[in-house]
Parts: sequence; C-alpha cells; structure tokens
Amino acid sequence: MTPRPTKRSTSTFTKAAAFLLLGGAALGAAAPPTLEDFLANAALAIGQRNPKRADFWIARYLARKGPPEAIQDLLDKRRLNPAGFLSDTFAPDFLDWFEKSTHALWAAEGPRVQEGLGAMEIAQASESGRFVAVVASPELQSWFTWSAGDSAKNRRLLLAPASASGGSKIYLYSGKRLNNKVPVYFPPVELDTKKRPLQYVWKPEFHDLDGDGAPEVWLRYNLLRGNGFTQALDIFSMNEEKGLVLVRRFQGEFEGIARRLDTGEVEEAAGTGSKRGLAHLEFDQHRIDTWEFKGGSFSKKSRRFVDHILKSDDWKKYY
Repeated sequence: MTPRPTKRSTSTFTKAAAFLLLGGAALGAAAPPTLEDFLANAALAIGQRNPKRADFWIARYLARKGPPEAIQDLLDKRRLNPAGFLSDTFAPDFLDWFEKSTHALWAAEGPRVQEGLGAMEIAQASESGRFVAVVASPELQSWFTWSAGDSAKNRRLLLAPASASGGSKIYLYSGKRLNNKVPVYFPPVELDTKKRPLQYVWKPEFHDLDGDGAPEVWLRYNLLRGNGFTQALDIFSMNEEKGLVLVRRFQGEFEGIARRLDTGEVEEAAGTGSKRGLAHLEFDQHRIDTWEFKGGSFSKKSRRFVDHILKSDDWKKYY
C-alpha cells in the first residue's frame, strides 16, 4: 500500500514523531499564535502567491472559530473554484456538521503543529503502550448544496479538508512505548486515499480483531468525491518493520457508512435508490450490510434497507 519512504518523508516522520513524543508538553516561554497572527500570515502567503501556506493559516483561524467576516477579503483574494456539491435535501444540521467538522480538524496546538511543514496532527490515540497519529495539511475548498428546483437556494460551504494531492500526503505514524516511557517509532505510511481529500477522521481505536493479544488499529474517515463523499473504515495491524499494514478496508459509497459496532461487527452502508432511474443526488435510501469476523475472515451476516439516513435526524445515530 505504501512506497518506501523518501528522504523527505523520513524527515517528515522525524519531525512528526516529535509531536507524539512531546504531545501535551509545555512549550516554555513561547506564546501561542493569536487570531491576528493567523490573519497576518495568511495575508502574507496570499501576497507571495503561496495558496498552500495561506490555507494552513486560514484553516487554523477557522479552527479557533474566528469571526468569519475577518477572512472574507482573504477568501476573495484566494479565489477558490467550486470543488463539489451535496444535495440540499440533507438535514440542515448535517450540512452544518459537514462544513464545521473540517474546520475542527486543525485545532491542534503546540508540539502537535509543525509550522515549517504546514502540517499537524489531526487525530491521535494511545492504548496499552501503543500509539498512532494522523498527520496532514489543510486545503481550502468551496462546496455548494445542489437543488433540483430553485438554484438561488444553493448554499455555499467553506471546507478545510486534509489535502492528498499536489504534493501533499496524509501520513499515519505509529509506535510503542517501552515500559510505558521510551517511545519506539515504526516506519510512517501514507494513507491511501486515491488523492481524494479527507473531510473528517474519527479518533483511532484499538481493538483485537483475531484474539491474538495484539490489537489492530481501526481508522474511520470520510473522503470527498466532487459530488459527495465516501466513508471508509480501515483495519491495520501494527508492524515494527513496516508500520501500519492494511488488513481490511470497508467502504460506504455514495454518502455511505463504514463503522465498527460495539458488538465487534461492522456496518457497511451505501446510498441507493428505491426504484430504477434515480440519480445519485436523488437516492432516497441506504443499503446496510452487517459483517462479522469468524474463522479468520469477515463474512456478511445480514442486509437491510432504511430511509436515507442523511435526510433526517437519523444521521446523528451513525455519526
């Protein structure tokens, strides 16, 4: 899944490993940047025609919930092209979450932020002496809601997903602590998103899939696809020589679901139509398959259909 790390990725690993080692530690006398610092640095980057750098500072501003009117001039100069759209039939509070959750990705502070690389940890977890972190860089995108009727009702969504193209990559860092103190870092691996931006990632979880006493890493995340998104659930084994090794990927297409249940089973859902001829943005239901792990592999246990979960408050049950 992952090419051998280049010199650049090894350097990125070394610096990102410091995030894990120092996470939560004090920064000494260094004062954290202010909202004004974010705005000034973003303006400087735009003036230097460095959109990636501008996106890094604007995303951090959005994560701090700075007044939106203060960045309007910066966004005008940034000149974002339309990148994608969602159906306006989705629940309004889901659309709110879809936008604001991308901003929340960039809320890290202190040693979990590497300003020189324009990258930071966007998710991390540790358990039983093992740890994992997701490190990425932001990319501003302008999305819209799509209406089959009055286009004047279309709503703009300002997204700040994790970038996976144009030289940007999303890395997974992992390791263990000897005697719960000394960290040992495994090789970093690139998250295989097929160059699609990552809209949101849940906190990684550790669960022992096969009962061998060594927990796997379960990573759930959304990937943008121009006219919607896909949800993925990756299960990784931890390997000291290779880092995280993909065991199985579940994928919920067409605004679907891929998640682990408390029972240990996995739900994999895809958006679909209740009748022939419905276009993607007209899908009105989800097909939900439940998988269970038995005899060393996953097998499908059941299938059911439900009304489209994003078009009512039911979405909260799944998110």
